[in-house]
Amino acid sequence: MTNDKDRHGEPDHGMPEDENATENHFDLDETVEETDSFQRNDHRGLSETVDQVDLDATLDEGNIIPVAPSNDPDATVADLDKTVEETDQTVQDSDQTVIENEFTVADTDATISDATSTVSDVNETVVEDADFDPDETLLESDQTVSDANATVVDETLNDADATVQESDLTVVETDATVDLNATLDETADNTIPTIHANSKTQGDESEATAGTILTDEDIGQTINPRELTSEDVSYWSKLSQEFHTGAATVASFSEFGSAVAGSSLPLRGRQVTTPQESETEASDYRLVRLLGKGGMGNVFVARQGSLDRLIAVKIIKPLEDDKRDALRKQGRLESTENSRRQQFLTEAVITGDLDHPNIVPIHDVAVTGENTLFYAMKRVVGTPWNKVIGEKSRDENLEILIKVADAIAFAHTRGIIHRDIKPENVMLGDFGVVMVMDWGIALAMPQFEKLNSITPAKGLGGTPSFMAPEMATGPLEAIGPAADIYLLGATLFMIVTGKAPHHAKNVRECLRAVATNEIREVDPRHEGELLNIARKAMATRIEGRYASVIEFQDAIREYRSHSESISLASRATDDLKEAEQTLSYTLFSRATFGFEEALHLWDGNQTARDGMARARLAHASAAHDNKDFDLGLSLLKPEGVLLHESPEHEAMAMKLEQAIQDRKARESRFKFLKRAVAAMLLFIFVGGAFALVTINAKEKEARRQASRAEEQTQIAKEQEQVALKEKRTATEQKDIAEEQRKNAESQKAVAEKQKALAEKRRKEAEEQRKIANEQTELAKANERTAIENREQAERNEVRANKNAEKARVSAEAARVAQAEAEYESYVSQIGLAKARVDRNEFSDARRILSELTDGYRERFPKEPLPWELRWLSATVRQSKTVASLPVIADQLLLAQAPASETRRGLIVQDDGRIATFSLASSGQLTMAEAWDDPNGGFVTASAMNASGEQVAIGMLDGKIEIWNGDLSKRISRLPTHDGPVSDLGFADSNTLVSSSTDRTVRIWDLISNGDDGSPTFSEHWHVGPVTQAIAVRDGETVWVAAAVNDSARGRVAVWNIGVGGADTGTRVGRFMRHDSEVSAVSAWMENDAPVFASGDTDGNVFVWDQEDLVDADPKKSIESAVQNLASVDASKSNVDVSAALSETTPIHRGGVQAIRYDGTLDRLITAGKDYVVRTWTRADVPSEAELGPWARERSLRGHGGAVKSAVFVPESGGDVLSLGDDQTLRYWESETGRLDSGLEDDLTSTQPKGDQNLAADGLDTFETAAHEDEIWSARFSPDGTKVVTSSRDHTARVLSIDPNTSRFDTRLTISSDERSSSAEDGGTLEEGSAFGAMSMRMDPVHRRLFLGNADATVRIWDIDRGTELGSVRGTGLNDVLAVSKDGSLLATGSSSTESDVLVWKLDPSKQVSPRLLHRLNGHEESVAALAISPDSHWLFSGDRAGRGRVWDLQTGEPVGGPSDDLLGFRINTASFAGDSESVWVGSDNQSLMRWRWSDRSWADRYDTDGFVMDLVVAPDGRQAITIDQSKRTDRTIASVTWWDLPSGKQQRLLSETFSKDQTSAFGGRPNFGGVAFSTDGRLARLVVTPAGDRSSRVETWDLSSDIGTAKRVAAVELPERIGECTAVASLQGDRFVTMHGNAAFRWDGDSNTHLMSYRAHGAVTRATFADGDRRVITASRSVKVWDAETGKTIGKLESPHEGTVRAIAISPTETFRLATGGDDSRVRVWDFEENSGTFQSVRQWNDPVLQGGIASLDFSPDGSCLLATTNQGAATLMRMDGEATLNLMADPSLGKLNVGRFSKDSKWVAVGGSDNVARMWDVEKWFANPRLGTADIEAPIQLIGHAEPISDLAVLSNPLRLFTASEDRSVRVWDPIAQGANRDEQARLGRELLELRGHKDALSALDLTEKGDLMMTASEDGTVRFWPAATSSD
Repeated sequence: MTNDKDRHGEPDHGMPEDENATENHFDLDETVEETDSFQRNDHRGLSETVDQVDLDATLDEGNIIPVAPSNDPDATVADLDKTVEETDQTVQDSDQTVIENEFTVADTDATISDATSTVSDVNETVVEDADFDPDETLLESDQTVSDANATVVDETLNDADATVQESDLTVVETDATVDLNATLDETADNTIPTIHANSKTQGDESEATAGTILTDEDIGQTINPRELTSEDVSYWSKLSQEFHTGAATVASFSEFGSAVAGSSLPLRGRQVTTPQESETEASDYRLVRLLGKGGMGNVFVARQGSLDRLIAVKIIKPLEDDKRDALRKQGRLESTENSRRQQFLTEAVITGDLDHPNIVPIHDVAVTGENTLFYAMKRVVGTPWNKVIGEKSRDENLEILIKVADAIAFAHTRGIIHRDIKPENVMLGDFGVVMVMDWGIALAMPQFEKLNSITPAKGLGGTPSFMAPEMATGPLEAIGPAADIYLLGATLFMIVTGKAPHHAKNVRECLRAVATNEIREVDPRHEGELLNIARKAMATRIEGRYASVIEFQDAIREYRSHSESISLASRATDDLKEAEQTLSYTLFSRATFGFEEALHLWDGNQTARDGMARARLAHASAAHDNKDFDLGLSLLKPEGVLLHESPEHEAMAMKLEQAIQDRKARESRFKFLKRAVAAMLLFIFVGGAFALVTINAKEKEARRQASRAEEQTQIAKEQEQVALKEKRTATEQKDIAEEQRKNAESQKAVAEKQKALAEKRRKEAEEQRKIANEQTELAKANERTAIENREQAERNEVRANKNAEKARVSAEAARVAQAEAEYESYVSQIGLAKARVDRNEFSDARRILSELTDGYRERFPKEPLPWELRWLSATVRQSKTVASLPVIADQLLLAQAPASETRRGLIVQDDGRIATFSLASSGQLTMAEAWDDPNGGFVTASAMNASGEQVAIGMLDGKIEIWNGDLSKRISRLPTHDGPVSDLGFADSNTLVSSSTDRTVRIWDLISNGDDGSPTFSEHWHVGPVTQAIAVRDGETVWVAAAVNDSARGRVAVWNIGVGGADTGTRVGRFMRHDSEVSAVSAWMENDAPVFASGDTDGNVFVWDQEDLVDADPKKSIESAVQNLASVDASKSNVDVSAALSETTPIHRGGVQAIRYDGTLDRLITAGKDYVVRTWTRADVPSEAELGPWARERSLRGHGGAVKSAVFVPESGGDVLSLGDDQTLRYWESETGRLDSGLEDDLTSTQPKGDQNLAADGLDTFETAAHEDEIWSARFSPDGTKVVTSSRDHTARVLSIDPNTSRFDTRLTISSDERSSSAEDGGTLEEGSAFGAMSMRMDPVHRRLFLGNADATVRIWDIDRGTELGSVRGTGLNDVLAVSKDGSLLATGSSSTESDVLVWKLDPSKQVSPRLLHRLNGHEESVAALAISPDSHWLFSGDRAGRGRVWDLQTGEPVGGPSDDLLGFRINTASFAGDSESVWVGSDNQSLMRWRWSDRSWADRYDTDGFVMDLVVAPDGRQAITIDQSKRTDRTIASVTWWDLPSGKQQRLLSETFSKDQTSAFGGRPNFGGVAFSTDGRLARLVVTPAGDRSSRVETWDLSSDIGTAKRVAAVELPERIGECTAVASLQGDRFVTMHGNAAFRWDGDSNTHLMSYRAHGAVTRATFADGDRRVITASRSVKVWDAETGKTIGKLESPHEGTVRAIAISPTETFRLATGGDDSRVRVWDFEENSGTFQSVRQWNDPVLQGGIASLDFSPDGSCLLATTNQGAATLMRMDGEATLNLMADPSLGKLNVGRFSKDSKWVAVGGSDNVARMWDVEKWFANPRLGTADIEAPIQLIGHAEPISDLAVLSNPLRLFTASEDRSVRVWDPIAQGANRDEQARLGRELLELRGHKDALSALDLTEKGDLMMTASEDGTVRFWPAATSSD
């Protein structure tokens, strides 16, 4: 804090805040810094302080100000190089900003004189800092707060005692005793210390206690017109009169003393509560903590109840008592208080009216219940501009200034003049937020809309160092928008120079400087366009300033557009300075270029223009000095014209031109020297040549001499070059050269002589050289010939190589083309085979697949077959065995009773012959030779009786013969039909039915003979040809159904015919529902009545009975029709009943070929022209069945043509034999034919009916309904024999797989609700329950927790592991439990009416389930209290009627009779005393009583205020705590009492009154939920669920001393999301367990953290196997490890992530190493120790690329790497050693990447997600070198084709295939690299090979066995489906 008198120097507008301070607290007009002590240990003398500070410095809000070592009044912050050890702090009040330096005294008892500190506000509380450490983190009482009309800046402080808000676990320390009746102002006084008696306080309006502000040296403070004293007003008035004349001006200034009038603003009352008041108190604003206080008010952080948000509240502060007394004596108390209120309201109304993004909003202005004014405003976190103005760049500061100007311009449009614009009043928040503050002295103009609601200030005011002249001289009417424009200019001035524009010794002198607009001098380096803008804005005359704020902003924006040019010029100037020092050409050029660029950007940049002229001149001068005259002249005269007209440039140019002329003169002299040197060299050459000739006459010697001469010549040339290079040196050495020339001439004569001799020898040498040359030429010619030959050979070789390369390229191209053609052919053939399968054209499909298989094995003999080939092959080979027929056949007969191991069968062929075959029990079919009629007959129909001993044969000529079973002997011949026999059938062994195209049906009695000796028959005629007939025996009659077809439509005639008589037969009626020809008919008996089934050529099948027939008698039909006309209900006619048959959809496309019923199996079988055989079973819900009461069971697809006939194989359990047009006979096992049941929608027009059950949906052994809700994951065990699934239905299931049939078999179900399990599950992996927990007890000895749930089950949990150990059932509602002290016994209620209490024996090893020991019965009402004695020998039980009993736990017998002393008072709780001889009882009789059951007497009674609802006795038995309740009609009083049992002394710990209307945060009644002693009895833990929106909490009380000394030491607020806490139990140390809803939770009270949960599963997000298939690991909110065989949990990892665990992965190399990923975007790796059941954290990743939440995890096959995908489009590889990561992709626009998987060889990574695209990366290089980055990895292969997101995928390595499952209900099989073809690598697109559909809902999971023999898919409809593929060896 700073003092007015100790404040010197320039305001600090540029120094940064302490680097350790994290946040500032600033408000519009009041800043308060609170400290813990006034005394300062290190004091400095006043004179020393005055000598070392700048008189104009302003110290703000705790900044540490460096102070210059001199009194330089112009020193800036940048000039200061010494840090003052003492710190100043700022107090900014709503009325006046008072800057006050710390008191500087020699000792703490010294009296501070007036010269040391003068203050002007008696309301201001000034707190001096005692020992302020600038590096210390501020605590709650040390924060800096600005108290104002708009915003309070807040920060969260590191206060160890602070209440942690809005967290899941809040600790409230309650050591201190708080006065609940403290007032708001007392709260403020207790929070912020006031100054001591020897300190000065600021004055209020009372002139008696305030001094003048004129002598204050702080010219940076805000002068509030409402605070001026008479002396101040007088001086200011005189000052104004110096510049103005006239009565109006004087009158204006006379109003200074009365600046406040009345206000008409309506105010409403609001409820404001303090932190000490009860949370149940209703309030509009609840104060959280005090930020600070000033002269006008206290500022609090408060929570607004209606919106549950934190805001700032400023409450007006009452005058202190001594001030009130002084004002009352003067008669000014009422007017002063009114003035303060009006001022308070005015600033609120003005600020509240300015709704602008850069002006903080006011939310509310109101009064409290005590009529105290306050207003609520936005809570802003930020930093004052003046704190950081020096740290920010000029451009950043200009941007802030423009935003400030935006706010001011807006205020002008509303009629408001700010009057106090300066950096100190601007707040900077996060994200570029700029807020203009301090509207306390704002001036309202007449156009202000709310002028009548405020009391406008009528005096002058503002900050002297920034003021405009009219603000100092008046009149008030002269102050308008131009004054704010001046202030904006003054702020700009500070941005440029670092100082305010006005400077003086004190306020008085500064005001005079303002009046004359005296602006301080500035350093020349600050001059420029920006400073000119500031000066124009600060013009003395208003008309000289900018006309508006907008115009001022435009000027700044115009400057900013030139800023780059200015910046370039500045940098060029620096380069020029350096160049002038180093004479570097490069720097000169850089500077020149910089000036040119600056001029290019802004032609008006005079600095750049001058700098460029200076740079060129300096560059030219440097060139001259370096003798680079041409360069220098080119810089000044590039085109012969002087660029810069200046004397300096002209003089330098002339100097350079003269230098060039001098250089040319030197060069002419050098030419002569050059000639002399040449002559000398010539002489040397001639002489040398002569000497060579004379020495050696031979050619060789001559050549050597010539060579030497040439070398000498070359040396001469080199010397000539040297001479040329050294021309400057040669010119200077002219004399030396001349002397050498003379020597050369003197030697010339000698050389001439030698020349002649040399010439002679030269000629001789020439002759020798000619000879040598001729020989040389000959050798060269030979060499040339050899070279030419070699070159020709090389050319030939190159040509051959080119041809070979062309051939190789052509061959490779041909090979690639062939490979691509073969690949395309392969893909198309795969697609064709799939299409054939889809259309049931299996013959073609098998042919295509056979060719593909052979071709693939030929091309890739060592590789396994691709999965698509294997799957298609398995699909077309569903039948177990196949027999081929030579011709097409029509009818299939099979003996029903086998005579041996083989079964006989017959087939009627289209060629009129009968084929015979045998069927072995293994399914093997053996065909025999076809049988021909010995008489040459053409067989058209045949039938076999049940035993197979007789065969009836019908002929084309109408004959019917009876043969023995093997067709070796004819038994009889029957009378002939008049037309071909169309059908034959045995009703039993002696009754035969035949039909013919002669329109007749005959019933034959084969054991009776007629007159001609032939069997008798009855004949029945029809209107059309009879194509089929079926008979079924019913006692003495036979029911016959005959299919009759004509051109109109098909019908079925039904006859009831007696056996044995030709005339006994009645046509019962006709079935007329078929609209096309009837092609199949069947009949059987049900419940002594016939049932019929018929099919037609449209594919329809009807199942019907007699009720569906039309009357056969025409006369009766007419009569019936007449009756129907007269009938009210015509629906009863036979015709209408027939029409009422439900509409059907075709069962077989193309037509029905056969229908058969098997009575043994109770199954129906149909065959059709769609190549399909279907079996049908009884529907669970007949009304929803597809075929009458029949539901589709399975479909047999494999025939390549229409299926003519199909029968069940007897005694096989459902095996089928079928005959097809594809000339095959196929045998199907009972478990086959189910693979494609889900494809029926694609194969036929039959559509399933909505909401069918599983049977109706066609679910079979290849598809099972594993869950009731969406499946989230599904994975095989490593050996492929089991599957584990997880679902949103809170369960996970383990399914076993039959390796021979791929059948499902549910083994175990992991569930949170036992109702979801079933007996066939084989067991339930279950923990917890959905039912609420009613009671809880602890066994601390064996670390067990007992939870009694409302499902009549007590569950036993392992406290340490968090796993369920077992349970006991049938325990009633479980609102009462008891556990013995040694943990050996458990007492519970009972669900049976035969017993009241159950006693269980507990096994201490935790391995054996509890054993029922006793059933106790002796109560008439339900038991409400149970207690076991400390010695585990006795049990007390008390019931709701008030009866109590003691039981002997050894025998289970009661001890004596019951105690009925409390009858009429419910016994609620009980606990044995320490001696086990008596028991303490709490009941509704409002007392705590001890019953000594040994003598059946009541020993002690202690009265309570209400019903005793809970009781706990300390471990030593001497203390107890009770909870009692007293209920009234309108309220409930609850109390918690601590008792000393021997003496009866008590201490009330808590007592609360709850009205009947009050509710808790959970909707129930507030209460004290439970209590427990710590294990040592020194602490008590109490559950409190308060009224209102606060969650339950557990309070800890220290009971270590005597009664009356208990105190609350901590309170833990529990997370609201886990529900209301209803019980608590203590563990060792600071740990305890609480009960909520249906679960319990363990906590660490020391660290206030959650340790473990004891609850049921949430939705199971993931499940997978571990340790082979021995263990199952599931993830939900926690991770659990289960025994896959027993269903027991063996380990639990509690809440490894913040939120749900979304992904788990098991390391393939470490048995129990797993990785988890969750919503918290973290990936963590754990090691599980199976023996201890504990988890150890190995490592974790929290990389930013993982943000958004983890979607999937997968380990590489070697366990060295982890793949993670996220919800925001990221896929990342992370090495387990932590050395490297690889971000494969990170694109949030792609959405969630649902899955990522490795290939088994670690070469490939595949991901898929919400963008419907799968991607694959080749990561083999990265595994070899993890240092590679994303750029080093090839772009991914994309697999595009799905229409909806990809939910799961799998990779098969050899050959490489990708399998994707999508929400579009399809599985797609991809070839990512187009195996066998050299595809375009740029395309990077995989190839789709197969699209598989079978699920009716979106797919959610997919997995493959290791070799791909089995694929599994799961769906959101809860089903799991298998897709078997043939093994690679098949």
